[in-house]
Amino acid sequence: MRGKKMKKESTNIHWTRSSHCSSHTCVEVSIGSNRVSIRDSKNNQISSQETIDFEPGEWAMVLRLGFHPSTGQCGSSRVVTRSANGRVEVLDTHTDTLLNFSREEWHAFLAGVADGEFDLSAAA
Repeated sequence: MRGKKMKKESTNIHWTRSSHCSSHTCVEVSIGSNRVSIRDSKNNQISSQETIDFEPGEWAMVLRLGFHPSTGQCGSSRVVTRSANGRVEVLDTHTDTLLNFSREEWHAFLAGVADGEFDLSAAA
């Protein structure tokens, strides 16, 4: 997997930002063996930082939905909303976790998606 790698201090989880992310505020992704997690790097200094987890099939939906200015559901409790101005909200209705990304953050993430940086096969 390409991109900028980071390690969460309290666990052995490796976080990756898109190589197109040019600031400290980015979508961060961790691809594990049975889940993909995302978080907002603006909040990575918070000890109880919020993450949203996806099963592999749901992650494919996130990647597809990310390119469309609309709302779509990924699995039973996760919703991705991309507004006309480019801002994106990712909501887990089960845990009430909400992540907000600016247009620039999401565009950097999508550029990484287009380059294959967050493909599940890249983590294997």
